Amino acid sequence: MKKMFKVFALALLIIFAFTACPDNGGGGHTHNWSVWATTTSANCTAAGLQTRTCSESDCPTPTQTQPIAILGHNWNWGSYSSGTGARSCQRGGCSVTAGIGDTGQGGGVIFYASSFTFYQTAIDTTGVTRYYLEAAPRNIAGTHMWAASNGLIPGLSQDNTEETDWAIGRGLKNTLIINAETYSTPAANATRTGSHGNGTRTDWFLPSRHELNELYIRRAVVNTSSVVLGGSVLETGMGIFWSSSQNHSLSARARNFNDGDLYGTSKNDDRFNVRAVRAF
Repeated sequence: MKKMFKVFALALLIIFAFTACPDNGGGGHTHNWSVWATTTSANCTAAGLQTRTCSESDCPTPTQTQPIAILGHNWNWGSYSSGTGARSCQRGGCSVTAGIGDTGQGGGVIFYASSFTFYQTAIDTTGVTRYYLEAAPRNIAGTHMWAASNGLIPGLSQDNTEETDWAIGRGLKNTLIINAETYSTPAANATRTGSHGNGTRTDWFLPSRHELNELYIRRAVVNTSSVVLGGSVLETGMGIFWSSSQNHSLSARARNFNDGDLYGTSKNDDRFNVRAVRAF
């Protein structure tokens, strides 16, 4: 009798093996899954969930779930008119505005968002309205002199007390003035050549003293977002960055991003990092 019971139990196990849905899909018959259905929709900041079910009545694992990736904000920068104020996410149901650490119009990292707007001047004095500053996600390769020779450049600050070229919104004008000089201006020129960010914009420049200071203040967020974008942290190499602000005939302004020190340092003896920025 005991032997017959063992044989009967073994037969039941064999029958179950060939009729139940295996978790790994191997042996017996396969799962008869429904199509994936959205249980919870993903949004800009939270993942969603999809679910499917097996229709076999004796399936030991009749339900499967899988996440739907977070969508992220949709800034749709292509339709944004520069300087028109804070940009709201263009995805339905989201009212978040773009801010520090978000990806900017040129594929860089936003490091400054004005409370209102600011004026960016070029060679003319009228200026255009801007709201954001973004930094390219990586330093320009190598280190650079500010200029190949000494001498005061007209249109910039003429000594270490003058603030003509310090302001937020002034960096582009400084860069254009510097590059108009007949001698080589490696740091400023590096921001105006090559491809920065996503390669769609050509109005990058060397930041003014105050613009560089904002980049320094927001360096932790910029570093994190730059790495996400495939770039590098600001402190790569020596971590000292040129501004486009002139100190006097022999020197220009630079900031050490490791300790925060602000230098008036030799235009053509010292070679420092350059991170291109742009306003929009």
